[in-house]
Amino acid sequence: MEFRIAYLAFSSPPGDRPPEPPSGLTATNITSDSVALRWDPTGGALYYVIKYGRLDIGDALRDTAHTNELTAVGLEPEVEYAFSVLAVNSHGSSQPSEQIAVVTLGTSG
Repeated sequence: MEFRIAYLAFSSPPGDRPPEPPSGLTATNITSDSVALRWDPTGGALYYVIKYGRLDIGDALRDTAHTNELTAVGLEPEVEYAFSVLAVNSHGSSQPSEQIAVVTLGTSG
């Protein structure tokens, strides 16, 4: 009697899984109450979820964007915030991008 064992490996096509995490997250135009964010577009992303919060109290806010940029508003002056971005498609969300920390400017006089 002879037995044969066959192993089959299955992998999902790239379009059948969540997107890769966004990269290149940068902050520009930092003011006392806002921060402009920009990142490299992620292939297959339908939209992006931006997570941010104050580092001193660890709160977590969320916003969404349909392009690779967003301006976070309503921030407090002279506070350090952490930002990260996730890409989302019909199969789920990516892992978060690398986190960046930004200190908002103080108010003048």
